[in-house]
Amino acid sequence: VRDRAAQRVALRAALDTPNVLPFTPGLAKIAGRSLPQVQLTVAANRARVHVKVTVIWPAPAVDVAREVQRNVTEALTSMAGLQVDRVDVTVEQFSSADVKRTR
Repeated sequence: VRDRAAQRVALRAALDTPNVLPFTPGLAKIAGRSLPQVQLTVAANRARVHVKVTVIWPAPAVDVAREVQRNVTEALTSMAGLQVDRVDVTVEQFSSADVKRTR
């Protein structure tokens, strides 16, 4: 249960990052291919995280990825009480800013 809650915290932190969009192409949501995606490994009180995101074009991917790392780390530390060893961020795609943000 704790892992699942921590995964939701990380997902929310990624979505709350400026220039990150939720993205679900067509029926992909059924197959679990919507973005962002979070994979979380927790051992004892330590976490490793991999986040896949969609970034608003033309935001700089490196800057957005750093901000996702920072937000996810802060959220997991403060809200889940985890020590975060690593947050890897993959920018899976870019999308135009006129795509509606849905949460």
